[in-house]
Amino acid sequence: MQKMECRIMRLEDSLKELANLGSPVDLAVVSKEYASDQLEIEQFGNPEDNKIFELEDGRTGYMLSVDLTNQTSKPMYIEDVELQSPWDEKLFEWLPPKTATFKNRKKAKASSYERYKFPGKNGLELPTEEVINHALTLGSRLFASRPVRGWLLATGGPMPDDLIQGAQINSTLIVTTSDHVEHRKQIVLWTERLQARPIRQKRPSGLFERPAGAEHVTEPTLHSPSRESDFEGPTEGL
Repeated sequence: MQKMECRIMRLEDSLKELANLGSPVDLAVVSKEYASDQLEIEQFGNPEDNKIFELEDGRTGYMLSVDLTNQTSKPMYIEDVELQSPWDEKLFEWLPPKTATFKNRKKAKASSYERYKFPGKNGLELPTEEVINHALTLGSRLFASRPVRGWLLATGGPMPDDLIQGAQINSTLIVTTSDHVEHRKQIVLWTERLQARPIRQKRPSGLFERPAGAEHVTEPTLHSPSRESDFEGPTEGL
């Protein structure tokens, strides 16, 4: 009796063999699973720290903390990094590092350092060692089993009006390598909107001038706070 040989093949190889024989198979599912095995992408950190937030100039800031690990035995080369949001974001741009210069009064010399800073006078600033934007530019290498971990920072257009404070946004981070394989990971971002500033009433210019529209307001009677029952405390807004 002839002994049968048992061949063990990977699912991808088996489907490719069936496809070559003319069988209708969907290789897209396998390629996605295979891509996720090649480059592992994980989101970490507090949910509130991974966020989209309004900038002073009306645009949107993006902050996401990720960990990328090349699970293959060879280096990967970055072709493109993209963050897909649920809306059509046409002004999306990864934040580049910038050089900050300051003068040392004691030594009378100027010093400089690299940083990442969001637009605006009070824009959030992070040191380069905490950000990985520069590690994922075109042509950058991801070495085997050497994780790249840190913040990805970006700016975009105005935030959609229907986004409310604290809403969770499901976006997708896509890292494309030089072999044209897309490595995808769902990223959850927290929505942070600027608080509306209270509108202050304009003070009258003259000492005895009343505010506009107050001509028919009856003047309140003033009581001396000689007893605790007569004292009402300061009114709101003073």
